[in-house]
Formats: sequence, C-alpha cells, structure tokens
Amino acid sequence: MLKLSIWLTIFCVIACTKVEWAMACATGAPRSINLYASYETGTVGATTPVNQMDIHSCSPSDSGKYLMVTMGPDLIGLDYSRQISFTDDFRDDECTLKDAPLLKLRSYSQELIDYREQRSLLEHCVIMEFKDLSTSGLSLPDQPIVNGKPLCSLRMIDSSTAIGWGGACFIGLHQDTNLTIQYRTNPECAQSSYLSKQSIKPQDVHGAFSIYLTDSPSGLSTDLEALHSGNFRMTIAPSSKLLPVSTDFGNTLPRWPVQYAPDVHLGELTIYDQGSASGVLTSWLADNSCQEICKDGVCSSPCNYLTPIASEVALHETSLNSSGKPQSQFLSGWYQGGAIPAKWQGMVRDTLHRIEYNPFKIGSTYRLSAKFSYPDTYFRMSSENLRRKLITSINLKNSVIGRDPLNPLMPLQELRTLLPQVPTLETLPNFELPNLGSRVFNVQKSLDTLTSFLSLENWPPYFESLCNRDLQSCKSPYTERASIEIDLDFKIEALNADRTYQLSNMIIHKRTSFGENYDRPIENLPSIECRQQ
Repeated sequence: MLKLSIWLTIFCVIACTKVEWAMACATGAPRSINLYASYETGTVGATTPVNQMDIHSCSPSDSGKYLMVTMGPDLIGLDYSRQISFTDDFRDDECTLKDAPLLKLRSYSQELIDYREQRSLLEHCVIMEFKDLSTSGLSLPDQPIVNGKPLCSLRMIDSSTAIGWGGACFIGLHQDTNLTIQYRTNPECAQSSYLSKQSIKPQDVHGAFSIYLTDSPSGLSTDLEALHSGNFRMTIAPSSKLLPVSTDFGNTLPRWPVQYAPDVHLGELTIYDQGSASGVLTSWLADNSCQEICKDGVCSSPCNYLTPIASEVALHETSLNSSGKPQSQFLSGWYQGGAIPAKWQGMVRDTLHRIEYNPFKIGSTYRLSAKFSYPDTYFRMSSENLRRKLITSINLKNSVIGRDPLNPLMPLQELRTLLPQVPTLETLPNFELPNLGSRVFNVQKSLDTLTSFLSLENWPPYFESLCNRDLQSCKSPYTERASIEIDLDFKIEALNADRTYQLSNMIIHKRTSFGENYDRPIENLPSIECRQQ
C-alpha cells in the first residue's frame, strides 16, 4: 500500500491514462473556475459565471462509496509538463536548461517553495461549500491525515451543509445523494492584515479541480473513477499603492500589474522540408521572475502573475548585392505567443508555422526576427491564430462528442507544450488519434481552458511599460516605442535524414529599450535536457 503523500503525486501524473471515466453519478460542472480577491477594494468575486458542481442520480451500487473532491496548484516544468498534487511532494523531472543565457537558473527546491506558497494561498483563500439536499443529509467521514494535518478541514454548518478547505476532501455517498459543491473566495483574503498575517503574496495561482468516485476515504485506494475535472485560477489582485495596476473597471473585475518584465531569449528553432512546402517551429526561452516590492507587510511583483509572451515574427533571406552591400528578401511573417505562469522559467513553444512553398536552400543565409512590443495586442492576435488552428483541426461534422472518434489532429503534437492553460491535453473516452501513436486527447477541454483565459474582460491588461528585471528601468511601448527585439542570422548547412535542416554560422542579436543588449555567435540555441527516468 502506497503512502498517501506519494500516491497522490503519482496519481496526479498518470491519472489521464489510468483512471476510468464513471457513469455512476450524473454531474454538472464548469470546465473552468476563476476566483479573485482585492484587498484594495475589500471585494471578492468570480470572473466565471458558474462556480459550482452538482452530483446526483448515483446508482444504488455506489451507496456507501465516497467522492474525493480535489483542488491543487500546478507545478509546471521547463517544457510545460504539468504535475498537480495535493501535498508538498513532487517527483523531480530532472530536466535542466542547456545553453541558456539567463542570469540565474531556478532550482527545483525554489520551485517547491513557490508551489507551497501557492498551495497555502488556496488553502486560506478558497472555500468549498458542500450541501446535500437529500433526505439523508451530508455524510462526512474522517479525513486523511498527511504530515500531521488533515488533507481537508471541514466544519459542519447544519445536517446538510459543511464548508471545507484543503487539497482533497472526502464525502460519503448514499442512494439519494443530491450534492452541490460551490467554490468561493474567503472574504478575509480581501484584507491586507490577513494576507500579511498568513504570509500570502498577491499573485495568480493556476491549477485544477477534480472529483472522483472511490471505495475508501483513506486516500490510499487506486480504484478511482473520474467524474469531472476542470482548470482553476485564483487571483489576489495587488494594490495600486504596491504596483502600477490596470484601469479600474469596478469591483466586479480584478486589476492586473501593467509593468511587463519577463526576460526573453530565442529558444530552439527547427525548420522542416515538407517537399513543396516548409515549416518553421520556433520557441522562446522565458524567465518570469523579477524584483518583489513590499508595502505594509504585503509583497508582490509583476512576475507573480500570468504574463503573455507574444511577438511579431518575420523571416528574410539575406545576401549581398552586386556592390557587396547587404540585402534581404521577405519570406514570411506571423504572430507567435503564449502565456507564462507566475515565477516560472522555461521554454514557450509555438505551433508549426507553415510556408506554402520552400524558400530554404542549402548554402543560403537567413534572418529570423522577433519583436516584442505590445504584449496585450500581440498576445490576442497570436491566441486567435491558435484558436483557429485548434478549431479548424477538428472535423466534428456528423459526429457525437464522447461517442465518435475524432479525425487525426496532427497540429496537436505542437500544441501539447504551448500554453499553461493547455499543459497536458487530458483524456475523454473515444478520442482516439491513431496517427499520434494511440495517444488520447480531450480537445474540448483544451478549447474550454483556452477560452476561459481569453474571455477575461480585462486580461491581458493594457501594459503601460516594458521593464528590466529589477523594475528600475521602464519605458512605454506607446510613447517611447519600447521593445525587445531578437534576431538570429544563420546559414542552411545541410538537410538531415529526418527532413530538418541543419543550421550553422548562427549569430544572435538582442536589443532592448532598457539596455540588456548583446551580439554573440553561438553553436547551439537554448534547449531542455532531461535525464531518462
């Protein structure tokens, strides 16, 4: 029998392939929940219209079983791999960045410290209300103890209602169970004194909420049936006295930092020969950590929040004219982007950009240019391109979701590690994609998750300035034309056996409006190296 802390971590990593989807109880639930608190205005609320799950019509054979209701932050790896746990324990993926021009590489121990801060925020600021409207009332077993504390803290209000906090709560089932689980923000988290007392930093926390059917409330059973899962976001908005924040649209919407400070570099670049066409697969190395600022016992930074990372990309062929002067020919342009989690470091990958002809010739030289200038505008444009790629990749004509298999979705090979909100495309029955090695993806969940972030009325905010990491040098992209510009000059050396081009003579150039500039020849672009498990 596995120890609870170990098993929960393992379960969260492999649940997508090991847990069967239950038909035992009927459920109604949103695919995403976004909650927030503002200690400047003293308000709490939600930016999603439905923040409640309903469980009813359970089969007679499920009487005496239990629901495991879970919630936890994401631990996002360097390549956007996603682990979710309800304890402090994680499996180190043993991945490192190679050839990364970052000032400081984050350690695994620092990632765990940040994770524990996020988990503490959820435990203090998110309340789950359990209400069973059946004649039998609410049944609460003893909750598992992990590291000397309950995995879930529950308090009965009356015979049918309880409120709870924690990573995994167990609720007893009976034949006439008619349960609602509502998520809401603890009003105390809209008080700066409470945040200071609990050492809670204003920030974004992203994770998942799920509900499973199990035969035991011990937390040790591996016989689980998944009823529902969705994505979760909890935001503690900073005070305008602590950080510059977005326009006040009233107490019903949170305000976001408007300083943009991630450190960005070019990551891996792969160019494909596709016969009569070609493809360019780009990535960005990003570091979303910057100087924290404290006021009245509360500390935060712009990098404590989900941050868009998007650019305008252009590809040129370069040469010398008859007079020996440099010249270039435009080949293709596109918008590329994603979003990086709070205090995260790693590789942001794009989907494959297809060029409807093949301009690449062995021996010729090229320049790939990227400009980061208007983070909110570029992000919305790149995200709309992604949304269209997802939707047009799905052929649902004359099909029934959950019954009919989808046609092969080859673009999803690149989408798997693009955004934190699409970190691992989780499973649903009958979503077989034979051309992807029999992997199974829940496309609808990815779309719903992506939509849940893009539909926020005031996110991304209108960023007022681009800043360096210590926030001491900031300039406006609008009035001062502030930008981050990255160019890569390279030569096509040869065509590899896998139909990718070998690049040589690489020179990287970076220009920023706040002085972080360089020109350097490189042998290898930044990449991720993982030990074999």
